[in-house]
Amino acid sequence: MDELDLKEIRAARPTNLARIACAVIFLIIYFTHNFSILLYSALLQLVLSSLWFWFIESKFKVYKTKPNLWYIPASIDVYFLTLCVYITGVSYSPVTLGYILLACMSSVDLIRNRGLFTTIFSCVSYLGIVIAVKFNFLPFINIVNETHSEITLFSAILSLLLLIIACFTANSVIYQIYFQLNEKNVDLSNSLDETKRLKLQQDADYALTARLMEPFTGNLVKSNRFKIEFYMKQKKSFTFKGHSMEIGGDILIADEIYLNDNKFILFINGDAMGKSMQGACGALVLGAICKSIITNIQVNGKDNKLNPQDWLLNFLTEIHRIFESFDGSMLASAFIGLIEEKTGGLYYVNTEHPQAILYRDENASFITDIHLYRKIGTLGIQKNFDSVDYFSLVEGDMLFIGSDGKDDIQLNSSTDQTREINQDEKLFPRIVKKTQGNLDNIVKEIKANGKLTDDLSILKISFL
Repeated sequence: MDELDLKEIRAARPTNLARIACAVIFLIIYFTHNFSILLYSALLQLVLSSLWFWFIESKFKVYKTKPNLWYIPASIDVYFLTLCVYITGVSYSPVTLGYILLACMSSVDLIRNRGLFTTIFSCVSYLGIVIAVKFNFLPFINIVNETHSEITLFSAILSLLLLIIACFTANSVIYQIYFQLNEKNVDLSNSLDETKRLKLQQDADYALTARLMEPFTGNLVKSNRFKIEFYMKQKKSFTFKGHSMEIGGDILIADEIYLNDNKFILFINGDAMGKSMQGACGALVLGAICKSIITNIQVNGKDNKLNPQDWLLNFLTEIHRIFESFDGSMLASAFIGLIEEKTGGLYYVNTEHPQAILYRDENASFITDIHLYRKIGTLGIQKNFDSVDYFSLVEGDMLFIGSDGKDDIQLNSSTDQTREINQDEKLFPRIVKKTQGNLDNIVKEIKANGKLTDDLSILKISFL
């Protein structure tokens, strides 16, 4: 027996026990008023209710395969109610209202015949008990008021007509309301299922994109002089088949290349424009281009006779050329640099990316970008790629390059009504100085100052 069956059994248990309890109450009334008819009626009610309780508890599978068995408990309920009406004065009994309640309860069912059965059976039972008492087939009993009141023909007909009108009206109204509500529930359920299906499909697309990004990102630098550290937190996180994943527009790459037999550390911190999938597609394209060019020079040695300035400009131009083919619909900011391992000389270009931060002598400051370029993919700017910035790193220096997610935080002082984004560009340098360049503590301090509103990526380069 599955969990759903057990749940249905537990739901029906209070009603089934209530039938048995009602039979016991009839027995108590019998011993109080000594109406012999109550004894046989109560015993019949007790037997029928107990058998039904046992059947549902132990043979529920049979009940599910034979839905017509529902008419058994419905008949028991009408029988019980008719007995209550009989012992409380028949046409004078307030318990006749119970027929209307029973018709309402039975009408909450998509099978219309069930509600109609209870309604018709209730009216027929009431008619039968009225006729039986009116023509003295059964003695008049009223345990509420022990004075005998003869049932007049007018009261019998009036009460029967009112009961028929009330029961059939209740059945019709309740069924229509329940049917319409069920249709709405089905529509909502279908909409929810469709939403879940689309969400699953979307998460599958996200998961594929996240998997595709993996080969294009990462730190492949092995150096005794420089240490590279990454921190990446994409804004869009999701779960797919039990795995927590992230996608976004930020990308971090660090690798090694050789130019004129000198070892250089190539690093890239990029931020493709757009949220979630759009940004992730831009980062994926950027990663694929960079990986292709890097692999080409590592394997084939192409362009390895160029000086670092020319190679870096060619690298940027190749990336931009492919991005430009999207007609300006895909843009990316990036900080791309080459560090000569022997000397610590830093060659870099910045395409509208946040400035790099230098931590030196316990001070954190910006490295000024002399040549400012528009975002990669901006139409008509290729001719401007003519110069590379240079900065000389010394031992003990720490260089921090990060996306704008480190600055665009929602400050803790803001509320949902007044969403305040940080405008202080010197917040990050102060954090670097406060934490003495420890990357883990930098991230903690950023989050302590406010809530992240964008993808966050930070690249740390330490000159050992």
